[in-house]
Amino acid sequence: MAAQKLERLQAWNEAQESRKKLRKQRSEQFKSNLFWFGQWLGSGRSGIFVYSISLLSFMAGGGIAMINLPSAIACPQVESLCYLLRLDKSTVILPEEIQKLLLEYERSKNRGRQ
Repeated sequence: MAAQKLERLQAWNEAQESRKKLRKQRSEQFKSNLFWFGQWLGSGRSGIFVYSISLLSFMAGGGIAMINLPSAIACPQVESLCYLLRLDKSTVILPEEIQKLLLEYERSKNRGRQ
């Protein structure tokens, strides 16, 4: 009985050692890959390309966010980029709706005084 427990304990210790070695190998491989990627990124055209792509994507994301940030926005027509990039199209004010909105505003303003 004690011999079996000793064998199980030794097997468990060996398994732990092999896991530890495997973890260390994976860590070293990750470091190696990270340094290789850093070297590739910093070497001329590839770095400029990655920088340009990331800059353009952040600018596009910022532009879309800025179009969708206001609660209402006026767009010149339905086919415009301003209208197409808007997520909530019900808050877009088109030129044909401006006169109607102004009349409603004037009516509500006059009702408040009476």
